[in-house]
Amino acid sequence: MSLSDPHDGAGDPGTPDGAELYGSGPWMVIESTGPLACELTSRAVAQCEDRGVRHEVVGIDKLNVEEVGVFHGMVVTVPDQPSTTSEIKSLVDLARAMRYYRAIRRDGIDAVLSGRLPEYRTGVLQIAGRSRVLNYHRFKQLERSVCREHRIDLKSTLDEVDFFSVYAPGATLTVVQSQIERNHIAAWELLLQWGITDVEAVAAVRVVFEECIQFYEDPKFTALFRPVLDSGLNRLQYVLFEPTFPGPIDAEDLEGSRKRWMEAGARVARHVLAKLNELDPAITRPTARRGRGLQDDLFALYATIETVMRTPEFKAILFPSELPTEEGPTPPTASVYE
Repeated sequence: MSLSDPHDGAGDPGTPDGAELYGSGPWMVIESTGPLACELTSRAVAQCEDRGVRHEVVGIDKLNVEEVGVFHGMVVTVPDQPSTTSEIKSLVDLARAMRYYRAIRRDGIDAVLSGRLPEYRTGVLQIAGRSRVLNYHRFKQLERSVCREHRIDLKSTLDEVDFFSVYAPGATLTVVQSQIERNHIAAWELLLQWGITDVEAVAAVRVVFEECIQFYEDPKFTALFRPVLDSGLNRLQYVLFEPTFPGPIDAEDLEGSRKRWMEAGARVARHVLAKLNELDPAITRPTARRGRGLQDDLFALYATIETVMRTPEFKAILFPSELPTEEGPTPPTASVYE
């Protein structure tokens, strides 16, 4: 099948492959900052020209979100390494543009490949750049809206990036993930199981944990304030920091002392769970984990939050109130992704 303009009365949409495309655009290519973003933009342009697909390149600083809906395809390149305030804000702008685009053009590549709709009636949305930037939480939230991600890492090259391979069923760009990326993905999978969906929620949950710790810093809790002689930890801190500690041992009542220790841990754990649910009813213990093991689950959740909050994603966020919003300003910062 040869390229044809749908507005010139083309026929059955068929199923295009990587070399042939029903329709002739237009595509929008959004160019971000950095050498890699520039190369990806050039590659997208060259591939459009090779196939006679009309295209328009727009710099991220010139992007008008309300205009993206007229394009049949949109290729989004992301900044190589967001470091300035404007570059970090551009991440929010790109996410907003992608969300708006999918709201206008609700059908993506699946509708084309199935033959249900011609290409010019859909919105083929692709995003390309460094994996560490594509892992930005706003992009992760839009994964279902994206037809294909092109992740560029040490084990991938630009030669593998074909923006028209999306029209070939089963074609993928395989990239070996680093251990850091695998850990990052696993951490967010656990957080999502708890109903914690973004960095703002992570920061808020962290505050709940700290408030609960302080709640038990009160001598009135005779069994929970300092349950271990000469220790500066309260019972909740043992749950979160020293979960394998067996507790104070009463040589004359080994079984009873162990039972009292675990019951005290269960008590503070239930308190934390209730406070998390007060913060947001959607934040609750994963269904598959209901029953015993709440203390272990809270330990895993707290450890994961502590880990996530030390990632570069949080280095641009000093306080939850300063988090970038889609309408508000982005705080001045060093680097989001290093």
